[in-house]
Amino acid sequence: MSKTLDKMDKRNYTVNRINAESEVSRLGEKIRALREKKKMSQEELAEKSGISRQTISSIESGKSLSVTTSTLEAIAKALGVSAGIFFN
Repeated sequence: MSKTLDKMDKRNYTVNRINAESEVSRLGEKIRALREKKKMSQEELAEKSGISRQTISSIESGKSLSVTTSTLEAIAKALGVSAGIFFN
């Protein structure tokens, strides 16, 4: 029975990880689209938000699996939008 539970736990972990990666990817796509709409480079967004260009690049490409609320708020402010837009 414990082997079955272990397999189920691994499947649930995999599904949760895939969902998290998908959400982060969508978040990155939204940030990139807003940035490009404002005709802003990653460097300009980094300067305005106080977030490093590398972090912005990681978020936009979906490579960063942990994005803090404060990071999202700083990016949103720099883009002139509410952070809530990232969750619609």
